Amino acid sequence: MKAELIRLLDRLLVTHSPTGDEREMDQACLEELGGICTRVWQDEAGNVIGLLEGETEEPPVRLMAHKDEIGGLVARIDEDGKMRLEPLGGALAWIYGEGPLDVLGDEVTTGVLGVGSMHVSELSADIQAAKVNRPLSWDVCRLDCKLNRQQLAKKGITVGTRVCISRARKVPLYPGDYVAGYGLDDKAAVAVLLVAAKMLREVGKRPRCDTYLCLTSAEETGIAGGPFAARTLPGDVAIAVEVAPVAPEYPVEPGPNPVIIYKDGQGVYDKGLSDELCAIAGELGLEPQRVAVRGFGSDASTIYKYGLAGRVAALAFPTENTHGCEIAHLGSLLNCAQVLAAYTAGQPLRAARRSAKKGAKKRG
Repeated sequence: MKAELIRLLDRLLVTHSPTGDEREMDQACLEELGGICTRVWQDEAGNVIGLLEGETEEPPVRLMAHKDEIGGLVARIDEDGKMRLEPLGGALAWIYGEGPLDVLGDEVTTGVLGVGSMHVSELSADIQAAKVNRPLSWDVCRLDCKLNRQQLAKKGITVGTRVCISRARKVPLYPGDYVAGYGLDDKAAVAVLLVAAKMLREVGKRPRCDTYLCLTSAEETGIAGGPFAARTLPGDVAIAVEVAPVAPEYPVEPGPNPVIIYKDGQGVYDKGLSDELCAIAGELGLEPQRVAVRGFGSDASTIYKYGLAGRVAALAFPTENTHGCEIAHLGSLLNCAQVLAAYTAGQPLRAARRSAKKGAKKRG
């Protein structure tokens, strides 16, 4: 499945999906789910949903990963066409730095985010401050496509148009056993859900109950799509697949072992369900990492907070440089998929593989 995972990462990570303009990612998700699910659709909130039909009448399960990315919104266009931006989600100007951004009008138009010439003194106050004593902020940046206001309008670029990091900077890198790129949060998690479904199909297993793969919208700017899906879909369990930040304050190590999040900034997760995921990981020969995170929230924890599910959990992969050029171990992505596949199948996937091999030998 490693080759399939890399294929998905190569496809998904270069799409544009800043919150509110997720059409490129939507199309990719609809196509990928169409090859593995009984039914695929997009709901009124923009969530892309696929149904894996189960073997029993047990209550359905919702597995979630958000498909939107952080980015920006055009807040003002000066007469010369230079644009001032407002961030969407946790987008920080100093992480992007000066360089190309794509503007999603009627077509993709690339501009350059900049501050101004560095060959200045205190007479150019904003530039000098950014240069010597203040982190780069959106207030002092301008996005320049070298088009005036009227030319931008003809391309469908107005106040409210979405902006994200240029596609030229989105192509993933694969240093050793890792993947590096923008948007692992949470497009790599979308790939995890797709790989988990394909793992089940590979061994001829159906989920023990109806399972909804919910690729949710508008998570980065307030976690809107996931709660809508939880309210409108049947079931009482929601599991979010997310990034787990690697930082000095958390006991999370980069590498292949998955992470179970027990608490985040929105609240606590269901201990029983979280412990169950840890036990499944152990049965698969993994060493799950348990963590409580402060600067974080997920579809699942928000769903729990508002009473839209009785049991929720978050399964995550260790990620460095979250909301920047992120880095994650490919093995952690595959192992998260294995845990989900085993959970939905109701048994460790290794046992399912052994059973499938025995059946093949008998038929032979």
